[in-house]
Amino acid sequence: MFAAHSDRFRRMSPEPVGSCTDLVATVIRPLTEVYGVPLDIAPYGVILKPSDGLRILRGEATSGFSPKANYIFRKQIEEADFVVINRVDELSPADVSELQSLIEKEYPGRPVLRCSAKSGEGFGALVETLALRGQFGKRVMEVDYDIYAEGEAELGWLNSQVVVESKQEFELDQLLVDLIRRLHARLLSASAEAAHLKVIGLCDTSYAVANVVSNQTGPELSLASGTKTMTANVVVNARVAIDPADLEVMEPKTGAIHLSLLS
Repeated sequence: MFAAHSDRFRRMSPEPVGSCTDLVATVIRPLTEVYGVPLDIAPYGVILKPSDGLRILRGEATSGFSPKANYIFRKQIEEADFVVINRVDELSPADVSELQSLIEKEYPGRPVLRCSAKSGEGFGALVETLALRGQFGKRVMEVDYDIYAEGEAELGWLNSQVVVESKQEFELDQLLVDLIRRLHARLLSASAEAAHLKVIGLCDTSYAVANVVSNQTGPELSLASGTKTMTANVVVNARVAIDPADLEVMEPKTGAIHLSLLS
């Protein structure tokens, strides 16, 4: 997060996601040079998904991702000013403590916060941390861009939008749950680890979200609509450890849901 007093902007809040890293060198420092004004740089935090974090930091061979993809994960933590362990409500206290110990051992000097976006736990500490001012956003690190590029290439992207129409009303929530369960089953059968898999359904009166944050946790309806409709726009977004060409086979085709996904 950046804040600056100028005629051009007062506040900028970039949100890098997924496999972005080396942001201090490629985003924060160039911004200070481009605008030529003092920038008030808030602490740069990295939100950690514990289901992947535990397996990767333990060095488990069954993390679901290749060493090159794990390299990106570790680099993201390396440049952070602080680390947020999210979804702590899904872990045992022992697992949360182990994950925090692993982070503190491998990346000393970075405060570790425990949060749950679902319950709100830890958000007070997160807000207080973001309000801190000092020497932040200055961790410049060495990155092997050959490994970075190869790790990126191993993670297939999928962004697709389809329209679902019916002569009778259907439950939007159930449609999303059914779709994401079938997509998740295909990933499991292909031994393809999901970095994330999200299905969003939108109709005139409401919307719903179903997602998979890892193959271990499986699908969940993270936002229910409780709505029945005769038409819906469905958006599928995924990042998966699989060849992009193989991931496209699972893609719903624009305009109508591919029959193989629902049959």
